[in-house]
Amino acid sequence: QAPTLRDRLMAICLEMFDLPLGHEIDFRRFLARNLDASGQGDRRQVPPRGARRMGMYQQALDEAPHDLAGEEQARLVRALSLATGVEAMISLLDVAQASREEARATVREVAEAILDKYLPTQKP
Repeated sequence: QAPTLRDRLMAICLEMFDLPLGHEIDFRRFLARNLDASGQGDRRQVPPRGARRMGMYQQALDEAPHDLAGEEQARLVRALSLATGVEAMISLLDVAQASREEARATVREVAEAILDKYLPTQKP
């Protein structure tokens, strides 16, 4: 059976969490430089962020059938983007004091809740 849109979006969520988790020091340094530059007040000096996850979520939505209107798609992409990445890693590891395994499980649970809101599964 082919992966569903939900499956694809979940895979992106976990991939975009596992990437910084696997290269934690590099991602923390990059984020620190970005935050330092943004605190100077000149956004032109801020190192560009890749925003890869947003493009990946949008591509998955563009390639699969669904009933979401444009603004709903944008809200879904923003919500999933918030739930993963280096920012989620830092919140879960540093603030919530979660283990790496607990952090990944939490990302999955939050992503499932977001997907349930926008792409509910059909119950028999």
